[in-house]
Amino acid sequence: MRNFRPHRFAIAPVQIVFAVIVALFVMVNFPGSLNAQTNISGDIAGTVTDSSGAAIPGATVTITSVDTGAVQTVTTASAGEYRAALLKPGNFG
Repeated sequence: MRNFRPHRFAIAPVQIVFAVIVALFVMVNFPGSLNAQTNISGDIAGTVTDSSGAAIPGATVTITSVDTGAVQTVTTASAGEYRAALLKPGNFG
């Protein structure tokens, strides 16, 4: 005859309900901490060319935030293209 004992790691239904209530309480009362992984940013990309349309590799492109004064400098690649990544939203010049 088999011995039907509950598994030693079995969770009682009351414990599950309590865990759900605690999780809901935390989500309702601390919503800001749930958004901690949100990253709002943008990129500026382009190509630097001369007056004849030829690409200019190795050119320095400086992007300045009009709002904060933050400066990001990038260098163009062999085909004159550049990308300034992870810029905070705002106005740039």
